[in-house]
Amino acid sequence: MDPTKDWLLRTIVTLGQALSRGERGTRTEIPRPDNALGDDDLLPEILNEMIAAGKLDEAENLLYRFIENYPLAENYGIGLDFYERLSRLSDEELARDGWSRREIRDGIADLHRLIFREEPPFVLEDEDEED
Repeated sequence: MDPTKDWLLRTIVTLGQALSRGERGTRTEIPRPDNALGDDDLLPEILNEMIAAGKLDEAENLLYRFIENYPLAENYGIGLDFYERLSRLSDEELARDGWSRREIRDGIADLHRLIFREEPPFVLEDEDEED
């Protein structure tokens, strides 16, 4: 099999070449698989399809499984985009799928905690709360 066509084989070959040259202590960049879930467009596309199908809980679970495996600051945008799309749904659409505006706000705060390992520096207030 041609190692340039298979991610795992490319990775093994790259690491093997680095080790055979005795490059100890240097950083070898491991290539990302071409079909990784983290590809820039794939996860948001899947989440959007799940939102359209009314599978909000399943979509959020997928988002969090991804973020737990890749808690990178650049993935924060994927999460924020997800919650922004949910916020565009009507209250009736959210309720039909077992969601509320409060759950969206809580999800944004949880997302921040998961990625940045700190409390969010913002306060998301309920719209129906009185001052």
